[in-house]
Amino acid sequence: RLHIWIWCMLGFSELLTIAFLSVLGILEIKEHISNPFRDDITDYSFKMFHARLQNECMAFFKCAMDPPYTNDEDPDPAVLPPQFIERQVNTAMYDFDVR
Repeated sequence: RLHIWIWCMLGFSELLTIAFLSVLGILEIKEHISNPFRDDITDYSFKMFHARLQNECMAFFKCAMDPPYTNDEDPDPAVLPPQFIERQVNTAMYDFDVR
């Protein structure tokens, strides 16, 4: 009978250890999500974020200054026609032969 209690206590202690480590892991993930710009080696660098944001903004400005749909003869951007939404009906889902 003592043997059963020992196995139960070992299982319970393993369960508590796993639960404890899971909670610690979740708290660590929460800390990284709530403040990604810390000084830890695994955190997101604010300088990297700033450099990527600056490069992305410069690419947008460059694209706006020289649109891809212009040429040397017509440097003004083309007026594109309005884009209308088209609905496609998939007739495969309907069985027209059944009466």
